[in-house]
Amino acid sequence: MKDRRKKEAVMSHLRRIIRNLSILLGVVCLSSALVIAAQSSEGRSRVAFVTANYDTREMTISLADPVSGEITPVVNEGYFFYPVISPDGRSLVFLGENPRTKHRNLYVMNTDGSNLRPLVERDINAKPDGQAAWSPDSTQVIYGVSDNRRRLSFFRVGVDGGEPEEIVFEGVEKGSILSTSIASSPDGSRLAFLVEIPDAPSRAVYIANADGSGVQPITATLPNGQAFDALAWVLDGQQTLLSVLNVNSREPQPLMLGDADGANAQILISPPPNYMGSVSWSPDNSQIVFLAAEIQSDVQPDGEVYVANADGSNVRALNIPINVAYVGTSWGMIPDDVVLPATPTSFIGAIE
Repeated sequence: MKDRRKKEAVMSHLRRIIRNLSILLGVVCLSSALVIAAQSSEGRSRVAFVTANYDTREMTISLADPVSGEITPVVNEGYFFYPVISPDGRSLVFLGENPRTKHRNLYVMNTDGSNLRPLVERDINAKPDGQAAWSPDSTQVIYGVSDNRRRLSFFRVGVDGGEPEEIVFEGVEKGSILSTSIASSPDGSRLAFLVEIPDAPSRAVYIANADGSGVQPITATLPNGQAFDALAWVLDGQQTLLSVLNVNSREPQPLMLGDADGANAQILISPPPNYMGSVSWSPDNSQIVFLAAEIQSDVQPDGEVYVANADGSNVRALNIPINVAYVGTSWGMIPDDVVLPATPTSFIGAIE
Protein backbone atom coordinates (compact mmCIF):
# COMPACT_ATOMS: atom_id res chain seq x y z
CA MET A 1 0.00 0.00 0.00
CA LYS A 2 2.84 2.40 0.88
CA ASP A 3 4.62 1.65 -2.40
CA ARG A 4 1.46 2.32 -4.35
CA ARG A 5 0.84 5.59 -2.52
CA LYS A 6 4.46 6.63 -3.05
CA LYS A 7 4.19 5.92 -6.78
CA GLU A 8 0.93 7.86 -7.02
CA ALA A 9 2.54 10.79 -5.20
CA VAL A 10 5.51 10.75 -7.58
CA MET A 11 3.21 10.63 -10.61
CA SER A 12 1.12 13.48 -9.25
CA HIS A 13 4.24 15.56 -8.53
CA LEU A 14 5.65 15.22 -12.04
CA ARG A 15 2.26 15.92 -13.57
CA ARG A 16 2.11 19.15 -11.56
CA ILE A 17 5.61 20.10 -12.74
CA ILE A 18 4.65 19.58 -16.36
CA ARG A 19 1.27 21.27 -16.10
CA ASN A 20 2.41 24.24 -14.04
CA LEU A 21 5.42 24.86 -16.28
CA SER A 22 3.24 24.34 -19.33
CA ILE A 23 0.77 26.97 -18.17
CA LEU A 24 3.58 29.38 -17.26
CA LEU A 25 5.18 28.81 -20.63
CA GLY A 26 1.82 29.17 -22.34
CA VAL A 27 1.24 25.50 -23.12
CA VAL A 28 -0.01 25.22 -26.63
CA CYS A 29 -0.11 29.03 -26.80
CA LEU A 30 0.49 28.87 -30.50
CA SER A 31 2.07 25.49 -30.10
CA SER A 32 -0.45 24.79 -32.76
CA ALA A 33 1.08 27.72 -34.53
CA LEU A 34 4.19 25.76 -35.30
CA VAL A 35 5.12 26.02 -38.96
CA ILE A 36 7.59 23.80 -40.81
CA ALA A 37 8.63 26.05 -43.66
CA ALA A 38 10.63 25.24 -46.80
CA GLN A 39 10.67 21.56 -45.92
CA SER A 40 13.00 19.18 -47.68
CA SER A 41 11.13 16.64 -49.81
CA GLU A 42 13.75 13.94 -49.36
CA GLY A 43 14.74 11.94 -46.30
CA ARG A 44 12.90 10.23 -43.45
CA SER A 45 9.63 11.58 -42.12
CA ARG A 46 9.76 12.00 -38.34
CA VAL A 47 7.57 13.50 -35.60
CA ALA A 48 9.18 15.13 -32.56
CA PHE A 49 7.43 14.95 -29.17
CA VAL A 50 8.13 14.83 -25.42
CA THR A 51 7.37 11.95 -23.06
CA ALA A 52 7.22 12.03 -19.26
CA ASN A 53 7.98 8.88 -17.28
CA TYR A 54 6.21 9.29 -13.95
CA ASP A 55 8.12 6.43 -12.33
CA THR A 56 11.57 7.91 -13.01
CA ARG A 57 10.52 11.60 -13.19
CA GLU A 58 12.35 11.76 -16.51
CA MET A 59 11.35 13.60 -19.66
CA THR A 60 12.66 12.69 -23.11
CA ILE A 61 12.49 14.27 -26.56
CA SER A 62 12.05 11.56 -29.18
CA LEU A 63 11.49 11.23 -32.92
CA ALA A 64 8.82 8.82 -34.17
CA ASP A 65 8.30 7.30 -37.59
CA PRO A 66 4.61 8.18 -38.24
CA VAL A 67 4.18 5.04 -40.38
CA SER A 68 5.97 2.29 -38.47
CA GLY A 69 5.76 3.87 -35.03
CA GLU A 70 9.50 3.31 -34.45
CA ILE A 71 10.74 5.68 -31.74
CA THR A 72 14.24 7.20 -31.48
CA PRO A 73 15.01 8.98 -28.18
CA VAL A 74 17.19 12.03 -28.88
CA VAL A 75 17.78 13.77 -25.53
CA ASN A 76 16.86 12.91 -21.94
CA GLU A 77 17.72 13.74 -18.30
CA GLY A 78 16.03 17.14 -18.29
CA TYR A 79 12.68 18.89 -18.50
CA PHE A 80 11.74 19.68 -22.10
CA PHE A 81 9.14 21.77 -23.92
CA TYR A 82 8.20 22.53 -27.53
CA PRO A 83 10.64 20.56 -29.71
CA VAL A 84 10.65 22.05 -33.22
CA ILE A 85 12.45 20.37 -36.12
CA SER A 86 14.21 22.79 -38.46
CA PRO A 87 12.99 23.06 -42.07
CA ASP A 88 16.15 21.34 -43.33
CA GLY A 89 15.69 18.53 -40.78
CA ARG A 90 19.21 18.87 -39.38
CA SER A 91 18.46 20.68 -36.12
CA LEU A 92 16.05 20.70 -33.23
CA VAL A 93 15.23 23.71 -31.05
CA PHE A 94 13.48 23.39 -27.70
CA LEU A 95 13.12 24.83 -24.23
CA GLY A 96 15.18 22.90 -21.72
CA GLU A 97 15.27 23.10 -17.95
CA ASN A 98 17.95 21.69 -15.68
CA PRO A 99 16.00 19.60 -13.12
CA ARG A 100 18.67 20.28 -10.48
CA THR A 101 18.99 24.06 -10.75
CA LYS A 102 15.59 24.84 -12.35
CA HIS A 103 17.42 27.05 -14.86
CA ARG A 104 15.55 27.22 -18.18
CA ASN A 105 16.85 28.35 -21.55
CA LEU A 106 16.43 27.88 -25.29
CA TYR A 107 18.60 25.10 -26.72
CA VAL A 108 19.47 23.79 -30.16
CA MET A 109 21.04 20.49 -31.15
CA ASN A 110 21.63 18.41 -34.24
CA THR A 111 19.05 15.73 -34.98
CA ASP A 112 21.84 13.16 -34.85
CA GLY A 113 22.09 13.96 -31.11
CA SER A 114 25.28 16.03 -31.30
CA ASN A 115 26.24 19.64 -30.53
CA LEU A 116 23.63 20.41 -27.85
CA ARG A 117 24.10 24.02 -26.78
CA PRO A 118 22.18 27.05 -25.46
CA LEU A 119 20.98 29.29 -28.25
CA VAL A 120 21.00 32.50 -26.22
CA GLU A 121 22.91 33.69 -23.18
CA ARG A 122 20.94 33.05 -20.03
CA ASP A 123 19.53 36.16 -18.35
CA ILE A 124 17.87 35.75 -14.94
CA ASN A 125 15.78 38.87 -15.65
CA ALA A 126 14.53 37.82 -19.09
CA LYS A 127 13.90 34.14 -19.74
CA PRO A 128 13.06 32.44 -23.06
CA ASP A 129 9.59 30.90 -22.90
CA GLY A 130 7.04 29.33 -25.22
CA GLN A 131 7.44 27.67 -28.58
CA ALA A 132 9.98 29.07 -31.01
CA ALA A 133 9.81 29.20 -34.81
CA TRP A 134 12.45 28.64 -37.49
CA SER A 135 13.25 30.84 -40.45
CA PRO A 136 12.62 29.10 -43.81
CA ASP A 137 16.36 28.62 -44.42
CA SER A 138 16.98 27.12 -40.95
CA THR A 139 19.56 29.79 -40.08
CA GLN A 140 17.51 31.76 -37.52
CA VAL A 141 15.13 31.12 -34.64
CA ILE A 142 12.35 33.45 -33.49
CA TYR A 143 11.48 33.10 -29.81
CA GLY A 144 9.63 34.75 -26.95
CA VAL A 145 10.97 36.12 -23.65
CA SER A 146 9.29 37.02 -20.37
CA ASP A 147 10.91 39.37 -17.88
CA ASN A 148 10.48 39.64 -14.12
CA ARG A 149 7.47 41.90 -14.57
CA ARG A 150 5.79 39.40 -16.93
CA ARG A 151 6.23 41.67 -19.94
CA LEU A 152 6.53 39.56 -23.05
CA SER A 153 8.62 40.28 -26.13
CA PHE A 154 10.08 38.47 -29.15
CA PHE A 155 13.54 38.18 -30.64
CA ARG A 156 15.27 36.77 -33.71
CA VAL A 157 18.71 35.14 -33.40
CA GLY A 158 21.05 33.19 -35.66
CA VAL A 159 21.66 29.53 -34.79
CA ASP A 160 25.41 30.16 -35.10
CA GLY A 161 25.32 32.87 -32.46
CA GLY A 162 25.24 36.62 -32.52
CA GLU A 163 23.23 39.30 -30.77
CA PRO A 164 19.46 38.67 -30.67
CA GLU A 165 17.38 41.26 -32.53
CA GLU A 166 14.12 42.34 -30.92
CA ILE A 167 10.96 42.28 -33.04
CA VAL A 168 8.73 45.22 -32.14
CA PHE A 169 5.12 44.80 -33.20
CA GLU A 170 3.62 48.05 -34.40
CA GLY A 171 0.99 49.41 -32.01
CA VAL A 172 1.14 46.43 -29.63
CA GLU A 173 2.15 47.09 -26.04
CA LYS A 174 4.22 44.38 -24.37
CA GLY A 175 1.73 44.23 -21.55
CA SER A 176 -1.01 43.07 -23.92
CA ILE A 177 0.94 40.11 -25.33
CA LEU A 178 -0.37 36.95 -23.65
CA SER A 179 1.99 34.24 -24.88
CA THR A 180 5.66 33.89 -25.65
CA SER A 181 4.96 31.26 -28.31
CA ILE A 182 5.13 32.45 -31.90
CA ALA A 183 4.49 31.13 -35.41
CA SER A 184 6.11 31.92 -38.73
CA SER A 185 4.48 31.54 -42.12
CA PRO A 186 6.14 29.10 -44.55
CA ASP A 187 7.85 31.86 -46.51
CA GLY A 188 8.88 33.72 -43.36
CA SER A 189 6.93 36.85 -44.31
CA ARG A 190 4.34 36.71 -41.50
CA LEU A 191 4.28 36.05 -37.77
CA ALA A 192 1.38 35.10 -35.51
CA PHE A 193 1.13 35.68 -31.76
CA LEU A 194 -1.49 35.96 -29.00
CA VAL A 195 -2.72 39.34 -27.78
CA GLU A 196 -5.31 40.57 -25.29
CA ILE A 197 -7.79 42.86 -27.04
CA PRO A 198 -7.81 46.33 -25.40
CA ASP A 199 -11.06 47.35 -23.68
CA ALA A 200 -12.54 43.89 -24.17
CA PRO A 201 -12.56 40.75 -22.00
CA SER A 202 -11.11 38.66 -24.80
CA ARG A 203 -7.99 37.59 -26.63
CA ALA A 204 -7.09 37.07 -30.26
CA VAL A 205 -4.36 35.75 -32.51
CA TYR A 206 -2.71 38.63 -34.33
CA ILE A 207 -0.88 38.35 -37.64
CA ALA A 208 1.92 40.76 -38.55
CA ASN A 209 4.63 41.17 -41.14
CA ALA A 210 7.98 39.66 -40.18
CA ASP A 211 9.37 43.12 -39.39
CA GLY A 212 6.53 43.80 -36.92
CA SER A 213 4.47 46.05 -39.18
CA GLY A 214 0.92 45.54 -40.45
CA VAL A 215 -0.48 44.04 -37.25
CA GLN A 216 -4.04 42.72 -37.64
CA PRO A 217 -6.20 40.40 -35.48
CA ILE A 218 -7.89 37.38 -37.00
CA THR A 219 -11.67 37.67 -36.83
CA ALA A 220 -12.75 34.01 -36.90
CA THR A 221 -14.17 32.38 -33.76
CA LEU A 222 -15.24 28.92 -32.67
CA PRO A 223 -18.87 27.87 -33.21
CA ASN A 224 -19.61 28.88 -29.60
CA GLY A 225 -18.10 32.32 -30.20
CA GLN A 226 -14.89 31.67 -28.29
CA ALA A 227 -11.77 33.28 -29.70
CA PHE A 228 -8.93 31.16 -31.01
CA ASP A 229 -5.58 31.04 -29.24
CA ALA A 230 -3.45 29.32 -31.86
CA LEU A 231 -2.82 29.42 -35.60
CA ALA A 232 -0.82 27.17 -37.93
CA TRP A 233 -0.25 27.96 -41.59
CA VAL A 234 -0.37 25.12 -44.07
CA LEU A 235 2.92 24.82 -45.92
CA ASP A 236 1.67 26.58 -49.05
CA GLY A 237 0.60 29.51 -46.84
CA GLN A 238 -2.94 29.56 -48.22
CA GLN A 239 -4.77 28.00 -45.25
CA THR A 240 -4.53 27.97 -41.47
CA LEU A 241 -5.40 25.54 -38.71
CA LEU A 242 -7.00 27.20 -35.71
CA SER A 243 -7.33 25.89 -32.16
CA VAL A 244 -7.68 26.99 -28.53
CA LEU A 245 -5.63 26.53 -25.41
CA ASN A 246 -6.63 23.53 -23.36
CA VAL A 247 -6.02 25.57 -20.20
CA ASN A 248 -8.50 28.20 -21.42
CA SER A 249 -11.35 25.86 -22.33
CA ARG A 250 -12.95 23.35 -19.99
CA GLU A 251 -14.78 21.67 -22.84
CA PRO A 252 -12.88 19.99 -25.69
CA GLN A 253 -13.03 22.13 -28.84
CA PRO A 254 -12.59 21.24 -32.53
CA LEU A 255 -9.65 21.93 -34.80
CA MET A 256 -10.78 24.29 -37.53
CA LEU A 257 -9.45 25.13 -40.99
CA GLY A 258 -9.52 28.70 -42.29
CA ASP A 259 -8.11 30.95 -44.98
CA ALA A 260 -4.56 32.31 -44.85
CA ASP A 261 -5.78 35.17 -42.62
CA GLY A 262 -7.86 32.85 -40.42
CA ALA A 263 -11.18 33.87 -41.97
CA ASN A 264 -13.98 31.51 -43.07
CA ALA A 265 -12.98 28.86 -40.55
CA GLN A 266 -14.76 25.50 -40.77
CA ILE A 267 -14.57 22.47 -38.47
CA LEU A 268 -11.88 20.01 -39.58
CA ILE A 269 -11.84 17.53 -36.67
CA SER A 270 -14.37 17.37 -33.84
CA PRO A 271 -13.67 15.86 -30.40
CA PRO A 272 -12.88 13.15 -29.57
CA PRO A 273 -9.86 13.16 -29.47
CA ASN A 274 -10.18 15.73 -26.72
CA TYR A 275 -8.06 18.83 -26.08
CA MET A 276 -6.44 18.86 -29.51
CA GLY A 277 -3.50 21.19 -30.02
CA SER A 278 0.14 21.61 -31.03
CA VAL A 279 -0.62 21.01 -34.69
CA SER A 280 2.07 20.53 -37.34
CA TRP A 281 1.76 19.72 -41.02
CA SER A 282 3.55 16.84 -42.69
CA PRO A 283 6.34 17.86 -45.12
CA ASP A 284 4.18 16.95 -48.13
CA ASN A 285 1.09 18.83 -46.83
CA SER A 286 -1.02 15.67 -46.94
CA GLN A 287 -1.33 15.04 -43.18
CA ILE A 288 -1.26 16.75 -39.81
CA VAL A 289 0.03 15.68 -36.41
CA PHE A 290 -1.35 16.92 -33.12
CA LEU A 291 -1.47 16.14 -29.41
CA ALA A 292 -4.67 15.31 -27.60
CA ALA A 293 -5.10 14.63 -23.92
CA GLU A 294 -7.51 14.33 -21.03
CA ILE A 295 -5.27 16.62 -18.98
CA GLN A 296 -7.86 17.13 -16.22
CA SER A 297 -7.69 13.44 -15.32
CA ASP A 298 -5.16 12.07 -12.83
CA VAL A 299 -5.78 8.54 -14.10
CA GLN A 300 -5.41 8.78 -17.87
CA PRO A 301 -2.02 9.40 -19.52
CA ASP A 302 -1.27 13.08 -20.10
CA GLY A 303 -1.39 12.84 -23.86
CA GLU A 304 -1.06 10.96 -27.10
CA VAL A 305 0.32 11.78 -30.53
CA TYR A 306 -2.31 11.64 -33.30
CA VAL A 307 -1.96 11.73 -37.08
CA ALA A 308 -4.77 12.58 -39.51
CA ASN A 309 -5.21 13.33 -43.18
CA ALA A 310 -5.21 17.02 -44.08
CA ASP A 311 -8.97 16.83 -44.71
CA GLY A 312 -9.54 15.60 -41.15
CA SER A 313 -10.14 11.95 -42.05
CA ASN A 314 -8.38 8.80 -40.79
CA VAL A 315 -7.49 10.07 -37.32
CA ARG A 316 -5.20 7.58 -35.62
CA ALA A 317 -2.98 7.44 -32.52
CA LEU A 318 0.70 6.54 -32.76
CA ASN A 319 0.23 4.64 -29.47
CA ILE A 320 3.36 5.95 -27.78
CA PRO A 321 4.08 3.52 -24.90
CA ILE A 322 5.13 6.25 -22.42
CA ASN A 323 2.91 9.15 -21.36
CA VAL A 324 3.17 11.99 -23.89
CA ALA A 325 3.60 15.37 -22.22
CA TYR A 326 1.27 18.02 -23.59
CA VAL A 327 4.18 20.36 -24.41
CA GLY A 328 4.48 20.47 -28.18
CA THR A 329 5.13 18.41 -31.28
CA SER A 330 6.43 18.99 -34.80
CA TRP A 331 6.80 17.08 -38.07
CA GLY A 332 9.88 17.25 -40.27
CA MET A 333 12.00 15.42 -42.82
CA ILE A 334 15.37 14.16 -41.57
CA PRO A 335 17.96 13.98 -44.41
CA ASP A 336 19.23 10.52 -45.34
CA ASP A 337 22.82 11.46 -44.49
CA VAL A 338 21.86 12.21 -40.86
CA VAL A 339 22.46 9.19 -38.63
CA LEU A 340 19.86 9.18 -35.86
CA PRO A 341 21.35 8.58 -32.40
CA ALA A 342 21.60 5.03 -31.05
CA THR A 343 21.30 6.37 -27.51
CA PRO A 344 19.89 9.68 -26.29
CA THR A 345 22.14 12.59 -25.34
CA SER A 346 22.20 13.44 -21.63
CA PHE A 347 20.93 16.99 -21.28
CA ILE A 348 22.49 17.43 -17.84
CA GLY A 349 25.73 15.92 -19.05
CA ALA A 350 25.90 18.32 -21.99
CA ILE A 351 25.13 21.55 -20.15
CA GLU A 352 26.86 21.07 -16.79
